[in-house]
Amino acid sequence: VNIYNAAALETISGFGSLTSVGGACVINNNAALETISGFRNLINVRKSVGGSFDGMGVVVAQNPNLKEISGFGNLKTVDGDFALDSSPLLTNASGLGNVESVGGMLECVDTKLDKEGFAALVTSLVTIGGDIFVYGNDGDDFDVPGKLDNWGANADRTLNSAKATEAQRPTNNFGGAGTPSATTALFTLPTYP
Repeated sequence: VNIYNAAALETISGFGSLTSVGGACVINNNAALETISGFRNLINVRKSVGGSFDGMGVVVAQNPNLKEISGFGNLKTVDGDFALDSSPLLTNASGLGNVESVGGMLECVDTKLDKEGFAALVTSLVTIGGDIFVYGNDGDDFDVPGKLDNWGANADRTLNSAKATEAQRPTNNFGGAGTPSATTALFTLPTYP
């Protein structure tokens, strides 16, 4: 499921019958998008293999007016990466709070989530198979849940660095150059006409 460059799309409220996605679920670069309330029965998102979305699971990125993600309430497993990125008005992502397992990395970068908003997002997490990047949000005192069993074998844990300088932030893991900021996401997503 790829929803991208839909300039006039303000709400995503559909996909109520969808229970599983065989590749990535990417919601990217939708200028007017304010709310995601759909995907209410989605349980599992497998990771994408090959191509532009290789390794990705659920990615919500570069949606400058997105304020709330209340959908995805039954999502339990994301086999690939799980990222909220470069959505500077996002204050509520609690709809994603039932995710228990992330097979890839967890990223929450350049949002308006505060400590409570981040806690609601990760409240059910038990396993993360890759790196954890949390910075540039609306606070600098984020915690991962106490019941998190598995952080990945060699995972980079970049937490609580909302005030980090650009030089201290991790470099782009997806082939792009430079360091992430409010306008440069960790994910290098394809450009569409």
